[in-house]
Amino acid sequence: MKAILQTIPIDPDEEGKFLGDLRFFPGRSYDPLTNKVVQPQESMRLYEQTLLQISRIDPLRYARIHKGTPFYLMGWLAYEMKDYEKGVFYMDAALSEDASNFPSKWMSLPAAAFVFLDDSNLDMAAREITIEIKHEVGFQLDRFSKQAGVSLDSEALTNKFLKPNASDASYRSIMTSLLTFLLEGKDRIAQLQLRSSHGGTLEPFITHLFKGGLIFESLLKKKYHASGITLEKYIPAAKDELELKKALLYKKKGCPYKFDDLPQHIQNWASEEFQDKAVAIVYAVRNTSGHDLGWQDVFTNELYSALYEGIVNAIFWTIKKVYKT
Repeated sequence: MKAILQTIPIDPDEEGKFLGDLRFFPGRSYDPLTNKVVQPQESMRLYEQTLLQISRIDPLRYARIHKGTPFYLMGWLAYEMKDYEKGVFYMDAALSEDASNFPSKWMSLPAAAFVFLDDSNLDMAAREITIEIKHEVGFQLDRFSKQAGVSLDSEALTNKFLKPNASDASYRSIMTSLLTFLLEGKDRIAQLQLRSSHGGTLEPFITHLFKGGLIFESLLKKKYHASGITLEKYIPAAKDELELKKALLYKKKGCPYKFDDLPQHIQNWASEEFQDKAVAIVYAVRNTSGHDLGWQDVFTNELYSALYEGIVNAIFWTIKKVYKT
């Protein structure tokens, strides 16, 4: 690799050709009979291996060279493997490269289109996954809006929350976490349906729900960090903006201190105000899933869906009310 790098002029066009050279960055392989992608994990391995070689051999050049295209394709490949965390990570990495190298037009480039749910560019290479994630986000926004009695759609989410905060890397971490949380939700429900009838690990489900609680907490922390350092402080500080009717419902006597208690509390909260119930659910999940993976297995599809949707509701309600979306 060192010898190869030495043959490539320090020029954006020549470096771009190198990063698109199929000998080193194989793109996506297709079965000629079915036109389906073949073994995306192998292409991903080669991309990562080659970029790691460059970073070891010439770290200064690696830092400077524009890596937007390989990162974008790596995000695409990871998405094909349903490794959503890695997929969104590389898409965001491509966005960071574009923003740094093309400050006047990065928002119109493919990586930004993915993060901003923009499927309007018909020539965008990974348009189908942008369509898919936009559909999933839109589905959850529609469900939320109907249940909450408010209006929040993909356009408002993008133009009033995602884009205005996109230049802040800490906000982008929250945004990308939200995208992976939503993408993983339907997969976790499918895994519950497919798992062994003899039970099994709860780790994928508990860590997924915990991520949702962390997103909710992070959104509040960005606005109310001066009020304290814990979720228990942020919620009272946000009481008026969140329009909570029972600000302490989430701490009401008997609030679960064990994950095993959640089914009964979900039932007890069924008649509560939408926003109070959502905050109670996300607080209870955040407060239990963050301390233990060894809880009793109480998961059913119905319970998991109730917890997942309750957390999504709390996140979207916060974006709508606290961030004035």
